[in-house]
Amino acid sequence: MSNTLAGYTLECTPAARAGIDEICSRLITFHLTPDMARSVYITATEQRGAAYCEQAWQGLSNSARPDKISKALELVGIDMAQMQIAFHGMDGYDVTCSAELVQQIDDFHQHVLNPPQPNQPNQPTRRRGAPQPIS
Repeated sequence: MSNTLAGYTLECTPAARAGIDEICSRLITFHLTPDMARSVYITATEQRGAAYCEQAWQGLSNSARPDKISKALELVGIDMAQMQIAFHGMDGYDVTCSAELVQQIDDFHQHVLNPPQPNQPNQPTRRRGAPQPIS
């Protein structure tokens, strides 16, 4: 049996495919670090605009419950119905969700860490004419 799963082509029996599907659908818990949370806030602001986000986050905080980060994840399109968030001491959050949602959050973080570079205009790598004297 040939199937595509997460960009990979699998050749397996229907029973093996069912087992793989079951494993992929399991919820996992991962540590959403403060830097990753910051990336979620930055992404929400980039996508929705600062004024919209400030209004959406008005009155929310993360002091008693992780309400503000939950709203930020919702603003970037993460399905919060499939996610549980708890504090990880004073160092971010423990998030329980699917591996797919973990990947989406990591993609936001990687985008903030490594933003796409604008296209550079073609610049000559050598000067024409005689070489410049070395001082």
